[in-house]
Amino acid sequence: GYAFNESETSGEATITTSEKVTRSIPAIQAGTKTSVVFSDMDISMITLGVDQDLSNIELSIQPQDLPREILEPDGVLYSSYEIKAEELDGVEVTATIDFRVLKSWIEENSIDKATITLNRYHNGKWQELPTFMAGEDENFVNYQAESTGFSYFAITGEVVTGSEMTPASRDATSTPIPTTTSLEAESTAG
Repeated sequence: GYAFNESETSGEATITTSEKVTRSIPAIQAGTKTSVVFSDMDISMITLGVDQDLSNIELSIQPQDLPREILEPDGVLYSSYEIKAEELDGVEVTATIDFRVLKSWIEENSIDKATITLNRYHNGKWQELPTFMAGEDENFVNYQAESTGFSYFAITGEVVTGSEMTPASRDATSTPIPTTTSLEAESTAG
């Protein structure tokens, strides 16, 4: 029973886990921010700010398919999660969610990396959260999104419109070779 056997269905060795990951925050003071790091996940960090002093917050991320009653958001779905935070009822929350997307997925699906968005399911519909590109490394493009609460989240991207992204197709649509014959005729007619 090796642990890595479970990920064989995904086709490539992603370093993401499908286990629920929970982090405990012993205390947060009103007006301050606390960052919680998650390793081996698409969501790498959540930074919480609250409007009142709180203690013993349980923050959990569960990578999972969306429940049947929730329609997928627009765009191409990369991954979806349920993020929960215990003890936050009635609290005004600001959350910065750092996440990353595999470059191989972006390339394979012809995704425009500038369109990748974190969506939050709230009040029965998907909301596109303000999402910013925060840099990239060899394998991932990193993003940050802002949310005011937790529920179901989905990372999506839009397919590139036109073919300006892929060098291979640019060659195919290169400018037609000009018919030089007419030009030569003109230049020699001097």
